[in-house]
Amino acid sequence: MTPDPRIALLLEDTFLPAYLHLLGNERSRLTVAAGWALLSSGGAPGLRQHEAFVYGAAPALVLDQLVGLAPPLWVSGFGWTTDQTSALREQGFGAPTHEFLMQVPVTAQAFGTPPAYPVKQVRTEAEALEVNQALGRDFAPVGHLQDPTRIYVWLQVEGRPAAYGRAVIWGEDVVLDNVVTRPEFRRQGLGRAVVQALIGAAASQGIRRCVLLSSEMGRPLYTALGFETVAGLEVLAWEGAT
Repeated sequence: MTPDPRIALLLEDTFLPAYLHLLGNERSRLTVAAGWALLSSGGAPGLRQHEAFVYGAAPALVLDQLVGLAPPLWVSGFGWTTDQTSALREQGFGAPTHEFLMQVPVTAQAFGTPPAYPVKQVRTEAEALEVNQALGRDFAPVGHLQDPTRIYVWLQVEGRPAAYGRAVIWGEDVVLDNVVTRPEFRRQGLGRAVVQALIGAAASQGIRRCVLLSSEMGRPLYTALGFETVAGLEVLAWEGAT
């Protein structure tokens, strides 16, 4: 496979190092090789522990390099054919899900409108403890709140956490992560409000572009906000030998 220069540049220069910074875990690691990269979250709960992004290397070569890693393990292949995903299924990986690498230029005109809902930006220890307790996980680590490159927002409906998201500024880019609307609150525009709040907060620091990985469910929202799809990818998980 020939690496796609645009995908390699976006992943290696922006998305992956930015995400590593967002994790902020001393055990987190990013290893970049020819046509693929491995991101390890360092044991943070609720995250993919090891994820290989393959955008040019042969899948068999990548799998050889992953031997010995403890499951669960994810492999995300850009532009893979059915034959390539089938080869991983034969190795014990689960059925693929579809995700999309997306980007949009950021301008004050496009993202300067206040969100339709009262989105809160987490700024203090008390606010971080409140949102973390409400979500049942360390969504906004207290130790990261003084870092202006990390942004955490959430909103409540009737006193309950309804939607949330976080972002990290990397150079002139902002990378969005973990934008979630809880199922009972979907189709009310809450996800749009969270995205607008994250990008709006980043825009005040002079960023020029927003980058993210989207699920199939989230893609229509981002498309409506002007994002272009750079590439699709197939994501397969291996939970270990059965």
